[in-house]
Amino acid sequence: MNLKRISNISIFIISFFLGIVIVNAKSSVIVTDRGFELTEKQYNNLSKVFSDAKINSLPSEVLDVLKDSENLVQKSDTKYYRVDEWYDPNGNVILSSDREVSKEEALYFQQHRDDFSGSDSHTTQMKQLVLTVTMGAQNVRYVDLTNTWLSIPQTKSYDVIGLRVSSNASYLSNASISGYQNSDGTYYYYNGSSSNTKKSNTKHVGISMNIADSTSYTLVNHMEVVYSVGEAINVYGAYEHAKSNVTLSQSQDYSFSSTGQGSVFKFSNSVNSKYDNMSGVHVVF
Repeated sequence: MNLKRISNISIFIISFFLGIVIVNAKSSVIVTDRGFELTEKQYNNLSKVFSDAKINSLPSEVLDVLKDSENLVQKSDTKYYRVDEWYDPNGNVILSSDREVSKEEALYFQQHRDDFSGSDSHTTQMKQLVLTVTMGAQNVRYVDLTNTWLSIPQTKSYDVIGLRVSSNASYLSNASISGYQNSDGTYYYYNGSSSNTKKSNTKHVGISMNIADSTSYTLVNHMEVVYSVGEAINVYGAYEHAKSNVTLSQSQDYSFSSTGQGSVFKFSNSVNSKYDNMSGVHVVF
């Protein structure tokens, strides 16, 4: 991360560990890694709810609509899920189950995951799913959904992450939709125009992410959308893991529905059993 404050005065480093370059009080412009310029006041507005790392990673479309909001407020929903899968001799999933667990149980698993390494016939995995909604101006919501694997899944195919919103909301444009997969520090990016992205009625958005086969220790799936709203917005977020190999086309064979997996994805009958049907997260804001 390299947020930089720029002025005509000499620049010096104030925080080596954070990697933030600061100048003295006369500095007036802060520049993110993506080249977006913020005034000191705009930066202070954003830093009320976002870390420097988050500000530095936000797309320009998001910064544009939030930077001048002086009273940013956030609501979030965080859940932890345990997923158990049983396999036949050919490695196909024959049975799976998921349940919500406490943060303490999930973190204990993460710290001792070698003890839960499983076998050829059974594995246990943990996931953290976080939905955050940031309110800027009254008619704008920035929605951020992140799935973090606390252990790496055995099956690596097209997983799906997505948002379903109430009828009074619509995303601003294709440019206001983005996402990424972090696989062991290698990032794969997606946007509103990607073939991996499915949209419906300028409201609901899903992104199919093909999990990198080489992933061994870090796996994070993330998406963000900026919405224009008329009033309070209902947001449902879901992340569904493919239990067997699927194609991109199969991963997008769904509609957005309250009766679907995670209250978001209504897969076709031929595809539904291929996903783990993990429950989702929900925020009203």
